[in-house]
Amino acid sequence: MRVLVTRPEPGASRTARRLAEAGHQPLLLPLSRIEPLPAQLDALPDAVAATSANALHNTPAELVEKLRDLPVFAVGDATAAAAAAAGFHDVRSAAGDAAALARLVRSHTPPVSRLAWLCGRRRKPGFDEAMLAAGIAVEIVATYDVVDVELDQALVEAVLGKAPPDTALVYSPNGARALRRLAARDEQLARTPSILCISADAALPLEGLFGSVTIAETPDEDAMFDRLARLKERAEPGRV
Repeated sequence: MRVLVTRPEPGASRTARRLAEAGHQPLLLPLSRIEPLPAQLDALPDAVAATSANALHNTPAELVEKLRDLPVFAVGDATAAAAAAAGFHDVRSAAGDAAALARLVRSHTPPVSRLAWLCGRRRKPGFDEAMLAAGIAVEIVATYDVVDVELDQALVEAVLGKAPPDTALVYSPNGARALRRLAARDEQLARTPSILCISADAALPLEGLFGSVTIAETPDEDAMFDRLARLKERAEPGRV
């Protein structure tokens, strides 16, 4: 299948390699880019929470040095792997979403009273409210921002070729909005028969567009690739 990859680098290239290994043709067209922010910490917390791998990839080395021995609660396994790679020593994965992460933090012994939340500048509400409701003070530490990219039409046409992709992968609501804007000006892209989203939040901006919008069973790339395998089976019904 020809699969459009819309997420920013460095994740876009990692996804493209994984697609190629699975026998797909990746079409690499990041619709945004990651910009690091000058993250600072006001006071040393009891623990750290992280809701994206990008938050860990962009945490300054001097901040990691201050926090590396504290418990780190990661929203999922990919984020946990990024925390370990960044140099954190005590990493736990919620293996789910923000609600699962909140439960993991609340269950920690000894109880957490101050939490540093490593995240992006644009983030979903809910996690910090859940922490405050549990009596846990949260310091938001935004380590990166996601900035939309204006793509030249010639580049879009060069990536897509003469036919729409079989599907496109969407990893965030911001990515979905960028894809919607691009499809509004590119008739070929608008004919993409299916879009595969990591979550219901990421799918919401795409309502009423494209042939179909499918949501991964869990909000992670493994689940997206499981869905992609099913799409491929339906596209090749006679193949064993």
